[in-house]
Amino acid sequence: GYQNRNLGSLSLVGTYSKNDYDAPPSGVPVVSNSVAQSGIGVTYARKIGNRLNGSAGVNYNWIDPDGLTDSASAFGANVDLNYRASPRLNLSLDYTLSNNASTAADAAYVRTGAFRFAGDYRLNTRVTLNAAVAKTRNDYRGSQTLLPLLQIRKSDDWIISAGGRVKIGRKVSLTFDASHIDRKADLSQFNYKSDRVSVGITGTF
Repeated sequence: GYQNRNLGSLSLVGTYSKNDYDAPPSGVPVVSNSVAQSGIGVTYARKIGNRLNGSAGVNYNWIDPDGLTDSASAFGANVDLNYRASPRLNLSLDYTLSNNASTAADAAYVRTGAFRFAGDYRLNTRVTLNAAVAKTRNDYRGSQTLLPLLQIRKSDDWIISAGGRVKIGRKVSLTFDASHIDRKADLSQFNYKSDRVSVGITGTF
């Protein structure tokens, strides 16, 4: 990568991964036993004034499943903005367009567009609160049309979350988090709602 104090930073990143599925459904020839994925991308990041900083990037991915499913390639992108509204409040807004190997039969890859808006608020020296709302769109692409009526082709997820951290003494913190997910798909059997609440304690030594 390259970095200049006035102009920002420019980074070039390459990735490679391989997923192996130990027990793919038998009798379904379009289900891959493994998928190799590689990509290359460039990201530019810069601070704008004293309160705002952001980054933007583009990437290109190659997805190569075995079996009868075709290989695929596609462009992706990401944009991220962070704004310090006050000494106590920080806001972030980001959008990501990505391409990944699909676990669904009869689809070469899944193209995901994800939007997220989040905020962190420091109530005092001991308590920090956070909240976020996100929208995710999944499009399953590269169909072989052998299972046209049984497989998911698209879904939309709304995700709402909130949480916080409370310092207890100098070395111990209590964390709590709650989230709600509402998924709507083109096939009703893939719809679901999920609620999660978690509480944890962390310590430093």
